Amino acid sequence: MFRLARLEGGDLALEEYRGRQVLLVFSDPQCGPCDQLAPHLERLHHERRDLQVLMVSRQDVETNRQKVAKLGLTFPVVLQKSWEISLLYGMFATPVGYLIDEQGVLASDVAVGVEPIWRWPPAERLHQRPTAQPACAPGARLRNPFTRANLRNPDYPQPKGSGQKATPRTSHENPTRKSKRPPKPLR
Repeated sequence: MFRLARLEGGDLALEEYRGRQVLLVFSDPQCGPCDQLAPHLERLHHERRDLQVLMVSRQDVETNRQKVAKLGLTFPVVLQKSWEISLLYGMFATPVGYLIDEQGVLASDVAVGVEPIWRWPPAERLHQRPTAQPACAPGARLRNPFTRANLRNPDYPQPKGSGQKATPRTSHENPTRKSKRPPKPLR
C-alpha cells in the first residue's frame, strides 16, 4: 500500500479505498496518450459508481493542477515524486492501469495504453480474480509483458550486461521466424 500527496492537498492512501474496487492509472502531464485517456476515465468515474478511479501522476503540483483543470478531471489525482510507486508495480510507462478489488488485491493483469485501459474493465471482469496478489506488495509478481520471462526469451533484445546477445536472433538462427531475405551481417 502507498500514501501519496493529493493534488488538492493532504495525503491519500490506497488503503482508504478498501471495500471498493479501484482502477489505478499511472499518468504524466506531458503524456499525449494520457490526455486522450482522460475523458474516458472521467466518464467511467461518473458512470461506474462501483469503481473508484485513482490517477498516480508525476512531476510538480502546478503542472498537474493545470493539466487536471484543462482536462476537467474530478476524480482523485495523487503525485509520486519520480517513479517510486511505478517501481512497486513493475511498470515504467504511461498510461498504465491496474484493477484492484475490494480486498486490495490485484484483480487483473496490467493494461497498457489508451484503448486497453478505457475499454477495460468490463463489468463481467470486475468480479473475476485470476490471481490473488496484494496490490503494491513489495516483491509482488505482476503479469507484465516486459518481465523476466521475456528477458529469457532469445527473440527479445537483451539488456546490456545480461551475459546474452543484445540483438534478437536472425532468421537463420531461429527456424520459426520466416524471412524471405537473408539476414544482414552485423557490423
